[in-house]
Amino acid sequence: MKITDKLKALQEEEKAFFSLEFFPPRTDRAQKNLLVRIENLSEIDPLFVSVTCSNGRHDITLNICKLAHKFSGVEVLMHITCVGRSREEVRKILEEARAAGISNVLVLRGDSPTGKENYSQDHPEQFQNATELVRYTRKEFGDYFCIGVTGYPEGRLDYQSELKFLKEKVECGADFIITQVFFDAEAFFRFENDCKGVGINIPIIPGIFPIQGYTQFKKVTNYLRVQVPDRILQGLEPIKSDDEKVKHFGVQIAVDMCRRVLQNGTSTKGVHLYTLNLETSVRSIVNELDNVLKVSERYRPLPWKPSVENKRSSEDVRPIFWANRPKSYVARTEEWDEFPNGRWGEKASPAFRDVDDSHFYMRGALFGDSNARKKAWGQAPISEEDVFQVFVDYIEGKVKFLPWCETPLHFETNFIKDKLVEINRNGFLTINSQPRVNGAMSTEKPFGWGPPNGFVYQKAYIEFFTSPKNLEKLMNACKEKKFSSLTYHAINVNGESHTNCKTQKPCAVSWPTSAIYTSRLSHFALVTLGYVGGISG
Repeated sequence: MKITDKLKALQEEEKAFFSLEFFPPRTDRAQKNLLVRIENLSEIDPLFVSVTCSNGRHDITLNICKLAHKFSGVEVLMHITCVGRSREEVRKILEEARAAGISNVLVLRGDSPTGKENYSQDHPEQFQNATELVRYTRKEFGDYFCIGVTGYPEGRLDYQSELKFLKEKVECGADFIITQVFFDAEAFFRFENDCKGVGINIPIIPGIFPIQGYTQFKKVTNYLRVQVPDRILQGLEPIKSDDEKVKHFGVQIAVDMCRRVLQNGTSTKGVHLYTLNLETSVRSIVNELDNVLKVSERYRPLPWKPSVENKRSSEDVRPIFWANRPKSYVARTEEWDEFPNGRWGEKASPAFRDVDDSHFYMRGALFGDSNARKKAWGQAPISEEDVFQVFVDYIEGKVKFLPWCETPLHFETNFIKDKLVEINRNGFLTINSQPRVNGAMSTEKPFGWGPPNGFVYQKAYIEFFTSPKNLEKLMNACKEKKFSSLTYHAINVNGESHTNCKTQKPCAVSWPTSAIYTSRLSHFALVTLGYVGGISG
């Protein structure tokens, strides 16, 4: 979805927003960790996340954007620079972005090559500046891309010249502006008014830089030639050697700046936070601004983070046994003809395929190498009880992931945590479960989801691995009158299955209701059993 469409919708609802910026790390492992961080921060509901382009490495930027767009359920803004790039190279980058469903780009000239501050692109096939790249993108791709550009509240060299260049970008097709760093709110207010004075009327989003460390702060402000008020410099001086105090001070400065521009400045009622790929300060800032951003009051439209991909826009049903592996589920279904909307697809579809373990988010990305897995799960189990303990440790939060569970337990699982620990100690190794819920309000945490004034219902269920001996005991117990309402479906590694279900129709285990809204969340067996011999390393 285009960022400008999102901004328009928020403006009509008079809601504030925030967005986040990240930069591509240098190593493959760090890039994978960044994707996990983006996913973590997507939980606090940024309007979009942007990914910069470092040293002309558009391949890394594009890859991170594609994966975040597909798996994290958050809109992305891809930075694209023209320094050192031919028109054909830029076209290929934009075509690949379009093919991936990315519809938002931030167009910049880009930094000159190291040691060449006055670098000039005099080749006829290269763009001379960001204005040319904006014009080219709009001409070649029409209205497909929502184009953002940068603005400088204090100017880099000459303030009036910068305003002139910015107006040229707007006239060539720019849709919105994100400002560079500033530490004086008055500078932003003046910039916003001056933009209106020269006929620039597109949305302007102020860029806020949380101070994370003193040395880094000095480097950034010197490089960008940013004016820093004396009160900030004086506040930093006595604590500049204490990283924690500097970070805390930086959060308070950022919060104060955000409050000022949100309440007194920008007509877009939003801020863009330069995260430096760090998480703690961003969360602190958003929490401090909750009375303005109202993140805590936002409701979940679905129990999972909805995808931003257009082809998944109607998806409102997912199988419950994929609840703990959302990225694996998206990878498995990315080539399906269509997505469930009140029913489940057929495996006979030519687009149905097996799980693909090669995609970015699978074991190598989330679970690390064999040494990392051994550290998490133990060097070598000697007995069945050793395996049981790994599952118990996951339930208790000591282990952060399992091969079948990509994320820690959902908060609602705390309501049945003690029972799950007991079940796992007895050799029923759980990989999915949920407590029963009988008419919880849709706004009630942690169970609520869907529009306000609705109700949520859940059937209790559990999915686990167990031995043939335990399975036999369970099947016999289900024959007793007091357990007659319990249904199960078990299958082992050889494909042999057992069930007491009389039909093979889908069964919803979680759903919302209201006067105007009804939808099934998920289905399949209430109880799924597996054979312990099927567990692989």
